[in-house]
Amino acid sequence: MINYLRQIRFQFVVFLREKIHWLLLVFGLIFLFTSANFWNNDTFSPAYINSISGGIFLFTSIVYGVFATRFFLLEVSDQSQIQWARSRFRTDFISAKFFAMFFGALVLLLPTLVIMLIRGAAFNNLAGLLQGAAVWFYLFVPTFLFVTVLSIVSGLLLRKPALAMILTLLCLIGLVVRQTNVPDLLMYQTFGRYGLLYGYGPIGETLRLNRSYFSCLSIGLLLFALLIGHFILPANKAKLTWTRAGMWFFLVILFSAGTYFLGSRLNDQKKFIVAGPDLETLHKQDEICEALESYELTVTINNRGTIEKGLALVKLKKDVSIREHLLLLPSLKAKPVTVQESSEGIYRIEYEGDFVLPNYSYSMLIQAPEIMSVGFLPGGYIDHSKLLLLSHGQWHPFSKCDLTGLVLTIPETFTVNYSSADSSDTENGMTRFHWEKSLPEVLIIAGADYEEGDLNGQKALLPKWLDLDTRGHYELIQTRFAGLMERVAVETSRKDSVIILPIVGSSILDKNGSFFLRSSPVTMFLPGATPAKKEIEAALEVIQAWWSQGTVDTSLQKCFFIPQSCLRPSRSTPDDRSVMPLLYYFSLKLASEQNPETVNLESIIQLYQTRSTDRSSAFAVPRLFDEEEENKLLVSLFQLDQCVSDGELWNVLAQLREEKSGVWMNYEDLVSAIEQLTGYSLERLEQQCPSN
Repeated sequence: MINYLRQIRFQFVVFLREKIHWLLLVFGLIFLFTSANFWNNDTFSPAYINSISGGIFLFTSIVYGVFATRFFLLEVSDQSQIQWARSRFRTDFISAKFFAMFFGALVLLLPTLVIMLIRGAAFNNLAGLLQGAAVWFYLFVPTFLFVTVLSIVSGLLLRKPALAMILTLLCLIGLVVRQTNVPDLLMYQTFGRYGLLYGYGPIGETLRLNRSYFSCLSIGLLLFALLIGHFILPANKAKLTWTRAGMWFFLVILFSAGTYFLGSRLNDQKKFIVAGPDLETLHKQDEICEALESYELTVTINNRGTIEKGLALVKLKKDVSIREHLLLLPSLKAKPVTVQESSEGIYRIEYEGDFVLPNYSYSMLIQAPEIMSVGFLPGGYIDHSKLLLLSHGQWHPFSKCDLTGLVLTIPETFTVNYSSADSSDTENGMTRFHWEKSLPEVLIIAGADYEEGDLNGQKALLPKWLDLDTRGHYELIQTRFAGLMERVAVETSRKDSVIILPIVGSSILDKNGSFFLRSSPVTMFLPGATPAKKEIEAALEVIQAWWSQGTVDTSLQKCFFIPQSCLRPSRSTPDDRSVMPLLYYFSLKLASEQNPETVNLESIIQLYQTRSTDRSSAFAVPRLFDEEEENKLLVSLFQLDQCVSDGELWNVLAQLREEKSGVWMNYEDLVSAIEQLTGYSLERLEQQCPSN
């Protein structure tokens, strides 16, 4: 053992003394200091570590793979004249090289972590710094284990430094450029968002499987390399002992089985994640929603995070084919769904299975308009310790329809962060939650990394990690939300609260007055925006969520915040999108009323007025709409605002929201409704209100 440790120490020193290997440190520092996230003074969190480390490891691991292949072949190429006398030296040499290269890369890249921790010390406590360091190692270990072993295998198979280095390089580049929707078997490097590490959703679980898979695969490949080295490396051929052979064989079986098991789980998980929505059935569900007289559901979730049993009791007021309208996720069909008609118009629907949320429900990737507008229909996520359920979701048969009753049974071990249930009771280690009549959109959040806190003195449910920058964004949203409620809320006595929604890609204003903010607010994606634009976009986020309250149609939200989704024809998005400048004007108004020092409403409107004569002003406005009529509507609404009494326009907005049938209103309907409510016509404002 002492000799073996000396070998590792010798190889480790040789690795560090090779000057070319110090390029890893140089590249790591270059990627670190050129990262925009690194220079964000008020940010330190797992997201901060993840975003920077992902880029550093992605590129340096490719360079490291080439260097490691060269280093391994320094003594084992065909040109080498070294002959080893001890038979065990082959195994010891390969493993010593492996540890020397892995820990050498660790030492050379560790300064990037130290610098990040020093940089973030002013913005976080010790626990937060340790959590950030854990993320760094979580990403580093599986990636560099795999690259180290790959370089050894390449060297043993080809024995020619140039050819082996090219093989390693091609393998790694092939894995990097290969485009996939999820971090599957062949994505050795995770390069994603904070939610991949700690958030809800199948990508979080898939990431853990991916990292475990590559760790297990790396050890299996190392054992394979030892077998190759036994036959091709020069050494005195001694007789193998049964003990050593048996131990090697046992480890091969163990890690081969582990790799197979994790790979199977990963591919099985991927099968559900990349599944697309059943749009045909989705659009059919309007028909059955109208036919439902009552729709009650009983669901039991077990300790394995599986829907053990789902039972829907449905009563129809008119004849509709039940089976044609079922909208359950594929992962909820472990057994065939049974539909039984107990009496005329009354049905029992039973199902069971795993609940895996598909990728389209929260992916930030640009998708087809029809897929992007699916909204909340997947409805939540369940795994071994986390639970999120929305009222509308594919965890029950008629996902688009309103439930008239729900009984949800979950293990008592789930820590419930939020529940909107009317009542609950606990028995035999299980907790039952009961909802009756009109269910709010958000039903339950459990097992999340949350703690109760406050934002500007208001109740909030926040992630336990919370850096100053993210808290600032949340506080900005809360301020805008509270300001909006003061202007438009009919019920002034309710206690408004903000809850960070863990996975759904859209903010929600619930029936109980809670604002569920998606975990990454729009303002967090605007690092280069002016302070005024951030204020306005924060106001817009709460206004569009308020306007869409009670619907599962996120097409308006997608058009606001992912404009590409509105550039192509879609049955979910109308040609006339005049409601967008309407709501945007009120975001300008709300932001200017709450922060007039930053947002000057009159000067912004002047920029819109001069667009036709001064084209440079088009680049100065905070947001430009596609159609000229939409930009002119902003100016008309400002002129109307000067004509009516203070606060009256907010009442107009509240009335418009009550009168709309969906999230969209066309220009003619807007003009007509505004004239009925105020007596002013947007088309004749100059005659009716000459002061403008």
